Amino acid sequence: MQAWEQRVTALGEGRRIDCTAEKRSRSPERRHPRNSEPAMLTNAQGLRAGMEVEVMPDDTRRGGVRGIVATATRNTISILRSDARCGDVAVHFPRLGYRVTRL
Repeated sequence: MQAWEQRVTALGEGRRIDCTAEKRSRSPERRHPRNSEPAMLTNAQGLRAGMEVEVMPDDTRRGGVRGIVATATRNTISILRSDARCGDVAVHFPRLGYRVTRL
């Protein structure tokens, strides 16, 4: 284990580059298409683009993420949210292991 840790440490973290919302060329809404499958056929909750939701891990040890549904399928959900540090972002979650609550 110690040898592995030394190899990982030797890799380093790479070169960090600060990224701000102004540096990005496109907003997440343009990059991520709205639901391409009928919502009632793809998820039991009937989630649709534009709904406000909170996505939280099933273990509830961590906080949830609130945003607007961009896409929702049987296996994934993407929500749009705004963050002071990086502007508008699309956050993607698997459906397995996460709870989605309509707000």
